[in-house]
Amino acid sequence: MKKYFFFALAVAGMLSSCSSDDIVAGGDVTPSADELMPIRIGMGQRLSTRGTGTVGGFDDESDNKWYKQEVNVYMLHKDSMGLAVFDAEKNPTPIYENAVFQTPDGLVTGIATPKDQKIQYYPTQKRFDFWGYRLDGAETADPVLGTDSLTVEFKIDGSQDVMVAKAVPTAADTLKLQEGGNAAGDRAFSAFAARWGVQPDLKFRHLLSRLTFDIVPGSMATVDANTPVIVDSIKVISPSEGTLVIAATGDVRGEKQGIIWNEESLDSLSLKQRKEGAGVADSLVKLVSDSLAGKGHLEDPLDPNSTFVPETVRVGEALMVAPGLDSYEVIIYLRQPSLTTLGSPDTQDIAYSYKDVIKLNSGEPLKPGYSYKVNITLWGLSDIKVSTTLVGWIESDDVKPLTPEDLD
Repeated sequence: MKKYFFFALAVAGMLSSCSSDDIVAGGDVTPSADELMPIRIGMGQRLSTRGTGTVGGFDDESDNKWYKQEVNVYMLHKDSMGLAVFDAEKNPTPIYENAVFQTPDGLVTGIATPKDQKIQYYPTQKRFDFWGYRLDGAETADPVLGTDSLTVEFKIDGSQDVMVAKAVPTAADTLKLQEGGNAAGDRAFSAFAARWGVQPDLKFRHLLSRLTFDIVPGSMATVDANTPVIVDSIKVISPSEGTLVIAATGDVRGEKQGIIWNEESLDSLSLKQRKEGAGVADSLVKLVSDSLAGKGHLEDPLDPNSTFVPETVRVGEALMVAPGLDSYEVIIYLRQPSLTTLGSPDTQDIAYSYKDVIKLNSGEPLKPGYSYKVNITLWGLSDIKVSTTLVGWIESDDVKPLTPEDLD
């Protein structure tokens, strides 16, 4: 597992005496209790415009990074659904109410930037909770702030990586606050905490299951340059609508954040791809037909009976589906140029589809935050050949003789 670390960035000209960065760096200067403390929200990631696909990679891969994707943030009063304001009388505008932030570029963790570029400051008193979510354009209504929860309705199309996070103080944060004079170490998150280098860090977790598709040619016929199998699209049947719980009272560590699925909202989610040259924060596009031509060879090219060696083809980017089911219907739409008339070299595309079920060998349901590789072996079309065999006549004399003259 990768370790997460926090980047502290200075806001030039905003601090009247010393900055919280000086404290993090080990300076001995005690910060002034009356200086305004800017809010800096870190983005930690455990593992993107509408439908930008997968965010991050795997813990042991170098691509587990943010790339300027957008997330939404709420700043609420500690242990409540009350929106945080800087000053209830003079400035009652919520500090962060569904505020859009841009994540770091090419980093596993770092400081997020508010899309409006405005610097916000902690109120001089009270503590606050920071909640984050990412629907990537799948939301179908505005968030609803109730007395005990904050929710939003959504509908996915398979290209959105739905994520949530709550900023939770670490053991190191608690120690810093104790060293700063807060015996209980429970002043996160606040102006006091910020003066001692403790700022919210949102570690996002994935709520959907991720499917990737690898196509394996089954024979030389499927990779022939003249008549290759062509993959037009792949669809998976999954629940698509639900309610995302962004925040809830009594939720210390963000464990109540999650999805309440409408299990009857079954829909066919189509695999998409990233447009050539597009960035990871750009929207995915419709899957372009993928030909298997040349994706395999004979071990001995001079021997037509030699063993066929296929080349696995990754199709599309990835498909995000609702977790929790133990099987998912998958439909693969294919095409193959084929001969249509005896004695003619002309071919035409014949379209067909193939249905199957995606399920784990263990029989367990798919889990949120897990990525599953789906391998599909394709053999292509086979000519229908009706054979005829001529069976020789067998002579028999076991027939009663007829004597017409004997008949009345």
